[in-house]
Amino acid sequence: MATALVSLGAVAAGAFAIMAVKTSRRETSYLDGRARAKVPKRKRKRTKAAAGGIGRVGKGWVATPLGLVLAGYLARRGSGSAAIAIASASVLSYALSVSFDHVLPHRAPPPGRKSPTTPSFPSGHTMHLTTLASTAVYVATREGAVDWRLAAAPGLLAGPLAGVDRLFLDRHWLTDVAAGWLAGISLAAFSAAGYELSRDHRGARRR
Repeated sequence: MATALVSLGAVAAGAFAIMAVKTSRRETSYLDGRARAKVPKRKRKRTKAAAGGIGRVGKGWVATPLGLVLAGYLARRGSGSAAIAIASASVLSYALSVSFDHVLPHRAPPPGRKSPTTPSFPSGHTMHLTTLASTAVYVATREGAVDWRLAAAPGLLAGPLAGVDRLFLDRHWLTDVAAGWLAGISLAAFSAAGYELSRDHRGARRR
């Protein structure tokens, strides 16, 4: 299982790198422009408020503490490996988001963003929620804390939902969101792989 997860993480990371290069060369500008043109320009206040609520959960200073709180809860329940996986995924997601702002070439956000100098690529909201939700659902189901049939949908949809919110509010380009999702999948997969290795090691010690 760990090998498959590492492979998934590597593929997602590779796809992210390719998208980062194409974006820096402005090869995605046409696609991003077409996608933005399809988003309704007139939006109801209630709809915008709801979308803004989703966006706030995806902020690093919200998603990261949520992950740490969940990790603490699992640690108190005796699920140390699960707690470490979620905590490390949440912290790494925040750290990567900050580093991306300084390392990756600057890309101006869409006109709907209030601060045009703020880096746009990738979408941190999408990355944070994808990382947290995917990692949490995976380890929770492996620990038997939740039924995967009930948790799979929220875990898989949280990140894309945050991405749609960013597009709807004109805060990010389509490829910003896609890159954030890929980065989140990669982080979650590597964190889950670490969890599996820890679990295997723990099981071997008990034999």
